[in-house]
Amino acid sequence: MSSNISIHFVKAAVRGAVQQGYDLETLLNKAGIFKEQLENPDAQVTPQQMATIFKAVWIITDDEFMGLGENKCKLGTFRLLAGMLIRYNRLESLLRYAENFYYIVRDDILFKIEKEKNTVRVIVDVECGDFDPDNLLKEYYLVAWQRYICWLIDTRIEWLSTTFNYPEPKHQDLYKAMFPGKTQFSQDHCSFSFDSKYLKKPIRKSRIDVKHYLTQLPLPIIVLPETETLFASRVRQVFRTSDITQLPDLNTIARALSVNPRTVHRKLTNEGTSFQEIKDQYRCDVAARCLSEKNMKVKDVSEYLGFSEPAAFCHFFKKVAGLTPSMYTQFTDL
Repeated sequence: MSSNISIHFVKAAVRGAVQQGYDLETLLNKAGIFKEQLENPDAQVTPQQMATIFKAVWIITDDEFMGLGENKCKLGTFRLLAGMLIRYNRLESLLRYAENFYYIVRDDILFKIEKEKNTVRVIVDVECGDFDPDNLLKEYYLVAWQRYICWLIDTRIEWLSTTFNYPEPKHQDLYKAMFPGKTQFSQDHCSFSFDSKYLKKPIRKSRIDVKHYLTQLPLPIIVLPETETLFASRVRQVFRTSDITQLPDLNTIARALSVNPRTVHRKLTNEGTSFQEIKDQYRCDVAARCLSEKNMKVKDVSEYLGFSEPAAFCHFFKKVAGLTPSMYTQFTDL
């Protein structure tokens, strides 16, 4: 399964900013996307490029709704909520707090929990008016909450259904990867449903885990969960248990997983990734934690990861994360 993303979502993400007068090419250049790509419906971008577009629009508009909502949503709102949620030790209490938070803070987000027998329905409605004809904001909030709560409880929830309060869109064929399970359009609310047994699941992430997750946004929302690429997840696990100064090569990974190097290459290719991509992403994740959690200087992070000079590290970090180390640090301080 390819991990790349349709150009449709890039066009939808920049729509609000462009309507507010921001320059399209400037936004696209930040992610290394050419304007001509927007005219090709079959064009795709990497998750890192998509994440860079989101971040660029968030920052330039100071709006988590990216200019696609009826009202502005101050940058940092979700971070504030997510940081508070970690105080709760069960999924149900966490969702109830989110319900109260949105009720008090936002009039344009309906976040409601409905329980019926063995099923729970989470309504996530965002009022967009005519500002978001592609329904990107509604899609994003549904996906964000589905993947965030799965991550918090470290469990892959089997979604019974995901509903949408708008007709079936032209890009409906892309929904299969985004929304596992049954999908229904032209319903009363945007929502997702699951077995109520998951409400008792404990929260398994620490404050540090949550902080790191939030600094990576929107990449964890955009990228398919690791549980859907099982072999890649096993490769990542080998990296996590390795010394960052002596990362394993392809042959070492193959031996650790009891397969030959060709099998590693083939399986990762089938899952839309590669050995080098996983290795680069792991090094980038370590660098991000050093910058945001340990407050290390760029020069020190560069030396720690074994780069010949800070400039080489900066080039690598921007290529993988979509932001320079200084821009990343600035974003995590918001």
